[in-house]
Amino acid sequence: MTTPQIRPFRPEDRAAIIEFQNRDRPPHLQETVAEWERLDARQSAENVFLRLCIGDPAVAFLGIRDLNTTAYRIPGTCGFTLSVALEHRRQGFGGALYEKAVAFARDRGAARLRSHFRLLHSIEPAVQFLESRGFVETDRELSVLLDLTTFDPAPYARPLPDGLRLRSLADAGDTEENRRKVYVLDGLIHRDVPTHDTLPERPPFEEWNKMLSGPEFDANAVVLAENADGDWVGMSIMEFQEHSTIGWTDITGVAREYRGQGVALALKLKALEVAKAQGCTLILTENHEDNAPMRAINKKLGFTPDAPGVTYVKTI
Repeated sequence: MTTPQIRPFRPEDRAAIIEFQNRDRPPHLQETVAEWERLDARQSAENVFLRLCIGDPAVAFLGIRDLNTTAYRIPGTCGFTLSVALEHRRQGFGGALYEKAVAFARDRGAARLRSHFRLLHSIEPAVQFLESRGFVETDRELSVLLDLTTFDPAPYARPLPDGLRLRSLADAGDTEENRRKVYVLDGLIHRDVPTHDTLPERPPFEEWNKMLSGPEFDANAVVLAENADGDWVGMSIMEFQEHSTIGWTDITGVAREYRGQGVALALKLKALEVAKAQGCTLILTENHEDNAPMRAINKKLGFTPDAPGVTYVKTI
């Protein structure tokens, strides 16, 4: 077998990589070059990463980063994505790139390698590849989707508990002060997000705020539950895929003392109303397999299963 010629990634490789990756994905999970470029533009200058390709145009790609240098830090861990075009598999390309990932992680002093991806097939090549190299599944997100063109919210509407009302960030005023209040609430909600893996550290406000500054964001789609004292005690953030009719729920959550009172359901319904008004036809979301309350809400609203997201980890 000829030794694969590995070369550095070039910005013009994005189009070829997106093309062969999208061939293996359903339409609602396909990505664009513009999305990739936008994510790169948001990266901190501190972020340490490596990108390599095989072929010209690229037919195999490795992206690996030291997660201790990202906004959502995970000390001692490097996260990677590795993909090979279907017609070029079983030629040693994936194995050769994987060895580069191991070398990068060791150079960075990392103890773990981590990969997160969607299980698109009943027999997933990525699982076989990783398990043969000693990786184990550590976490699973159950993804679901909702067809908004046939969704009727009326049967699920319930009055809010006394003293609570819903309003959007746009209604409250999309100011830095209010974004900081949303940031604090987001931190309170995320502390209870279940996981079997290591939770990332909270990023500083400036890094978190970048999420709310792209074309995916709309202040009308940040729905807040406000109590009689004017405190925000719950929220649902919806984002929108550019140049499509697809939206996804970034997070829905409620402060502990307000749970079990129908607030999360009300937030979801309001967010779906906003999405429908903006022309969305499909909503995507995912929840950890242990998050029974939110999974129950999604099931009640008619969300149907989609390809789950899994995390595989290896100690090196």
